[in-house]
Amino acid sequence: PVTVVGGGPAGMEAARRAAELGHRVTLLERADELGGQLRWAAATPPLGHFQRLIDWYRRQLEVLGVDVVLGAEGAAAAGSEVIVATGAETEIPALDGFDRMPTWTLEGLMAGEPATTGRPAPVGRIAIAGGGQRALALALLLAARGSSVVMISADRFGADTSGLARRALLDRCRAADVQLVTGSLGALDSLGLHLADGTQIQCDGLVLAGGMRSVVPAVDGVRIGDALNPADVAAAIAGGRQAAEAI
Repeated sequence: PVTVVGGGPAGMEAARRAAELGHRVTLLERADELGGQLRWAAATPPLGHFQRLIDWYRRQLEVLGVDVVLGAEGAAAAGSEVIVATGAETEIPALDGFDRMPTWTLEGLMAGEPATTGRPAPVGRIAIAGGGQRALALALLLAARGSSVVMISADRFGADTSGLARRALLDRCRAADVQLVTGSLGALDSLGLHLADGTQIQCDGLVLAGGMRSVVPAVDGVRIGDALNPADVAAAIAGGRQAAEAI
């Protein structure tokens, strides 16, 4: 038997391919839905097409007889080959002021979790720390919900996506009046952000959507996808397929 821990793109592909090769497969996902980080991406205006990918995997796993267990922590059956696809989460920068500025991670915001100060949802002018594809997509979502959005990134905005996709995302952000600021966060207080160069940005809330770190698995096994090295969806799927074919 094969146990896959984690139901993001890497885990879904590993489970699908292993079942296709004739293995008896159990897929454990701690959330109440499959998809991992794809779920949050699919909820944003420019990345809604990822929902079709999640739906396709869900159908494939059902057809192939994969035992999908939702709301489950990793606990593989004895004698099972274990593939760990626990994914990644937003890295929290070492900053002062999270107790004064309402702050969410991207995942926490999308899951409906309260901010560090207890505020239930972002209102007013919202800052996003991060400039990659997922941060730009989040900016468009918040702008569509009526927030004024400012993005802060030390790197080039959209650097993790292709030229045409990057241009389209940036054009949409500009059309939505999203402000793009190059810089690094220095500190937070109740009025806004202080960048490392001394610039002050007034805002009512902050969403962390920058670098990712692998989630440390609670079980031993072959680590794949973002649990091994945070990357893009294509790399995660390729890693899942390779792990299944190596069993």
